[in-house]
Amino acid sequence: MTRSTLTISMRCFRWSGWNTIFDMGETDPLGLVASVEGLGDADRAAIGGGNAARVFGWG
Repeated sequence: MTRSTLTISMRCFRWSGWNTIFDMGETDPLGLVASVEGLGDADRAAIGGGNAARVFGWG
């Protein structure tokens, strides 16, 4: 995001009348993944951090 994009976004935010913070995401993402039926242990591990570790070469 560039500075001009942020400036325009903030102007739109103020013009829209929004002045409260609203929920931006899942509060328990790993709990959500654990609750999804049909995912195997390998899928849960990949979603829970395994994919990022593989991409960035961690551990």
